[in-house]
Amino acid sequence: MRNVLIASAIKILEEELNAFMGRKEPEYRNLSPVIISDLVDQKGETAFDSTAKRDSLIITLINIEEETYGKAQLPYLKNNDDSVETVNPQLKLNLFLLFSAHSKMDDRYLRCLNMISYTALFFQFKHMFDHKN
Repeated sequence: MRNVLIASAIKILEEELNAFMGRKEPEYRNLSPVIISDLVDQKGETAFDSTAKRDSLIITLINIEEETYGKAQLPYLKNNDDSVETVNPQLKLNLFLLFSAHSKMDDRYLRCLNMISYTALFFQFKHMFDHKN
């Protein structure tokens, strides 16, 4: 299955977060703790590997909303030669992501709080993504 726009965007975020966490916490350098997954499957069981003896930060898409502010209301485009063509307005989406931390280590709650803190810190440093980055 090919990655399409939404999947590609979240995959890039996963890669960037893994690199950031590896720079901040040496034990995460070779582990890639950030994963894209839903939290539970259709049976109500954890959808990710919760038995692994490692920390995980799970990225889950929880909502998609169309950004209507600044959207062109008319589906017409006037050309230089005064002809008019029908076009679909550009679609802008807001993706709402849930970041959940999971750990099986002894001090698991503090480790999970650290992962969430690193995630917030990541977005303070890199608060905008575009085609260049």
